[in-house]
Amino acid sequence: MALFCTYLENSITYSDSDETRDVHTLVIGNWLRLASQLETVEINAWKYAGDDGLWCGTVADRYNIDSKLFTRYSTALTRFIYICYALEETYRFVSPRYIELIKKSDQKQSKKIRNCSIQSAFLIDKLNREELPDHFDHIIGNLVFYFDKYHQYHKPAMTGLNGATKKHPSYGLHLIRNLRNHVAHGLFPLMNEFIDPDDSPSISILVNLLHHASRSTTIYIQALIKKYCNEFESHDYKAIDDAYGEEFDNFLENCTMNYALSLHKQGVFSLHKWM
Repeated sequence: MALFCTYLENSITYSDSDETRDVHTLVIGNWLRLASQLETVEINAWKYAGDDGLWCGTVADRYNIDSKLFTRYSTALTRFIYICYALEETYRFVSPRYIELIKKSDQKQSKKIRNCSIQSAFLIDKLNREELPDHFDHIIGNLVFYFDKYHQYHKPAMTGLNGATKKHPSYGLHLIRNLRNHVAHGLFPLMNEFIDPDDSPSISILVNLLHHASRSTTIYIQALIKKYCNEFESHDYKAIDDAYGEEFDNFLENCTMNYALSLHKQGVFSLHKWM
């Protein structure tokens, strides 16, 4: 998806009460690239440990386990944060499309949605099923499963659902927005494995939640980019379009706007190794 956004290189002018600026798919792609290139956020539980780990094997095991657990947790959390930056830029990218849609409708000005993240959820619900990425229900279903476990134990506040239920395509996007807010406001739990698993979710649940939230976020970005980008405008794409050769023809045949809906699937064509 990062490369796809780079080949698109679409831009649009976004305005709110605080700013007016151009929003670029290239920036969306850069955040996704950073998330995909992230390998490990290393946590060393021994760093500020005392001498107890040197003479007590149980304590040493605890430090080693904590290092592994919180490395997994920190890596998943950091990747999710990077992908959320891409999502927030996507919100801004499609916001003018929401304004255009509302102007064409008979919706009253007082009912207009101001928040660009909620605007995106509205736009998602306007998509036809064939405009959603492949395996959409399965991918979002995994997110909902782990979010329900997280919510069961931690009971975080939920905002802005606006009547959305699990039957709405935007439901997962609402969960992602709330999860992002929990992380940003310091409400997302920092747990260890030495608590009663019946009282609170383990790090395994939190890591799985972050993994599926990251994957689902990218799926929503794919859907919005596919719907609201017009054509490939980058210099690189145009250079390929002007080139001669079987590999270039194969690229142009496969790298279409519809490809946005199957970028997450393995296939014979891949943007990062098409040549």
